[in-house]
Amino acid sequence: MSFETAAKTLGAEVIGFENAKSTSSSKGETFHDSIKTISKYADLLVIRHPNNGAAEKAVLASDKPVINAGAGSGEHPTQAILDLFTIKKELGKIDSLNIGMIGDLKYGRTVHSLSKALAKYKTNLFLISPKQLKMPAEVKKELNSVREKLGGIGASAKVAEAILAV
Repeated sequence: MSFETAAKTLGAEVIGFENAKSTSSSKGETFHDSIKTISKYADLLVIRHPNNGAAEKAVLASDKPVINAGAGSGEHPTQAILDLFTIKKELGKIDSLNIGMIGDLKYGRTVHSLSKALAKYKTNLFLISPKQLKMPAEVKKELNSVREKLGGIGASAKVAEAILAV
């Protein structure tokens, strides 16, 4: 409902569905064909999908812009934009902050996107989680490659260890 509310607040008309079972996919229509068809009805597609990579596939099928509103456990870039906005609004800056991400870093698509965004700033980023819920290797690799220019990223299983590292 958040995207529908935002769109209506901005004066946009919204069409959509909550469940793919209410679309022609229940009759065998492919995801690609569904997106291609839906893009003929709208000026913009906002997609939230349970599968990783769905937004990228939608971009390939659509002739209209696509906003990734969360796909699988991989990404949630629109939440990252909102989080960056909130940090900037509340603290007045993003650079030079010590930021700890605590908890489920493995499956949390919001922390994947926010950490990638924060890695582009001059922040001290700490990833704090139990071993079984640590940031996925591919996300950590991407973070470290961005951060080579700005400094590394700390990882810890305990909040106290991250605090002492500051």
